[in-house]
Amino acid sequence: MKQTRIICVNGHLSFHSLSLPLTLLLFFTFHLSPLTLQAQQSDFIVHRQQRIILPHQVGSVSYLDSNFYCYASGVLLKAQRGGDRFANFRPDTTLVKLDADINYVVRHPSTGDLYFTTLDGKGRSFLFRSHVEENGKQKVKQIKMDGSFLSKGMNVFHPTFTADGTLMVFSSSREDRNKGSLDLWYSRFNGEEWSDPINLGNRINTSGDEISPFIYRDCLLFASNGNADDHNRFALYATRLLSDPSHGDSARGRMVGRCLVQRLPAPFNVTGTDNLGLSFDPISGNAFWISNRDDASGRQLYSCPGPLEGLLLWGTLSDPNGQPLAGVRVAALQDGNTLCSATSDTNGYYSLYLQCNQHYDISFRLQDYFVTVEPLNTLQGDEGYLITEKQHNVKLYGLPIGYPFYLEDLFGPDADVELSAHGKELLQPLMQFLIDNPSRRATLMLSNDLTDDPSFNSLLTDSRVRSLEKHLRESLPETVKFNIHNACDGKERCSTATGSSILTILINK
Repeated sequence: MKQTRIICVNGHLSFHSLSLPLTLLLFFTFHLSPLTLQAQQSDFIVHRQQRIILPHQVGSVSYLDSNFYCYASGVLLKAQRGGDRFANFRPDTTLVKLDADINYVVRHPSTGDLYFTTLDGKGRSFLFRSHVEENGKQKVKQIKMDGSFLSKGMNVFHPTFTADGTLMVFSSSREDRNKGSLDLWYSRFNGEEWSDPINLGNRINTSGDEISPFIYRDCLLFASNGNADDHNRFALYATRLLSDPSHGDSARGRMVGRCLVQRLPAPFNVTGTDNLGLSFDPISGNAFWISNRDDASGRQLYSCPGPLEGLLLWGTLSDPNGQPLAGVRVAALQDGNTLCSATSDTNGYYSLYLQCNQHYDISFRLQDYFVTVEPLNTLQGDEGYLITEKQHNVKLYGLPIGYPFYLEDLFGPDADVELSAHGKELLQPLMQFLIDNPSRRATLMLSNDLTDDPSFNSLLTDSRVRSLEKHLRESLPETVKFNIHNACDGKERCSTATGSSILTILINK
């Protein structure tokens, strides 16, 4: 087996290995498999990537207290939380009393006021604040920043706040002030009013549209279709919202919108599809986003377990001849508990998504190949990216099926009948293979050619067969089946005094 340590520092990975006698280069494989749930008929719980089928195309998602909101084809739908689950999406009736045209709602983290947007028939979006006054009455007021900037024709889409509530980011379509059709802007809150909005600049905004911002911890998530590599499709991006000496390119204090921007990997982005509206449930940390990757009827809601920060290791799995291996199964374990597992696809592609600054034991399983468990330590530097990526292509090795292979010198010098420590070490991969492939049966044939006396060689082999069988019976579970024979019994070929001891092994097809 091999012990491997992966170090993730400044965007690079290094591999440090301690090789043991048998080369078994098995590495990490992860494939997010889709799970379709009928959201109108049953609750759903996020435990892997899944598509949540809704009756209409999805436009936005947001969170309010214990509720999960989704705006789909003109209807604001609400799903209530119950532990780790969300109940069925149903049209919201409470917020309709505030305004029938509400399409997005959040709560300000420090004041507790509701902030919501309304969408009129011309596609214009307006921002409102709802708060309870001292007399207990609820008051709704359109947000007007310093200089009544919003009253001058600036639409507001998808507002999102920092944890302390002092900064708001939103998307706007005011053409005379934007880099493109829709840009991201931010405004600061002084406790009473919002400042005149400031464009987030060229690092984030392009000549296309930047939409659906969401502040996740100290990061800003958003979607853009203005990058050439995305071919006019919306793709999901992330950047540190506030720069400081340890992140981004600014050492002049906590500036906004000055950090590196990262295009997020799969499963959040899939080439040739639109992906937008990435957000995170503040309680469970699970991710939700919108995509049209699987459904011809339009954009649907997707989810996968959080958190977002982590290490993405990906590549292809192949056999020693370079042919792709499908169906390789991997499990990431901590303290013996499986945290995630998945399967490589028909092209041998794998991707393993793990948190940085963690220790894992990674288990790999494929029929007729060696199963091994390798320790993995992931250490992340301060390069500023949420997800660190590294490609690593791997070849897997296994025992030949239906063809003999050989092990030599399992016993001590001269005529010792007990297995040597080296012999037990050589047998370990074979025993582990039989444990991990219970449908296979091994036939073992031992021959010893120490002298020119065939009778002596046969008697010595009998003793060594008993010793070998005793070791295997004590080391293997009863479910493992094998046959062992004396290959020198009556064989004149075991009398040429070569001094060799050979174990011939045949694994049945």
